Amino acid sequence: MKITLILLSSLLCLIGMTSCASVGTEMNSSQVQQIKKGQTTRSDLIAQFGPPMNVGIQGGTKTAMWHHNTVKNKAQNFIPIVGAFSGGIDMRQQMLMVTFDEQDRVKDYTFTDSTPEIKTGIF
Repeated sequence: MKITLILLSSLLCLIGMTSCASVGTEMNSSQVQQIKKGQTTRSDLIAQFGPPMNVGIQGGTKTAMWHHNTVKNKAQNFIPIVGAFSGGIDMRQQMLMVTFDEQDRVKDYTFTDSTPEIKTGIF
């Protein structure tokens, strides 16, 4: 019984340590390419991507931003000694920034999709 409890606890810890975290709605370039300036509305974007994470006003123009971030630990992080030298995190960051006209139609937009690598080890 005690061994089973130890094995189960160890397994749960491993699952927790190797999991990933994400926030926001993932976007793909084909979805973004469907946005048409002067035609696509704020409601269309909310239907497609969900509510924006940020809204504001820039130079008198309404703006909205959608973000998606995913973070995953590299497998070598969990290898004794190796993780201290070559550990890291794989990350994906997406951002869609949209400006709207007075009728809440897309005036302009910018989309970025990057995959930076964050190293936590010595090398």
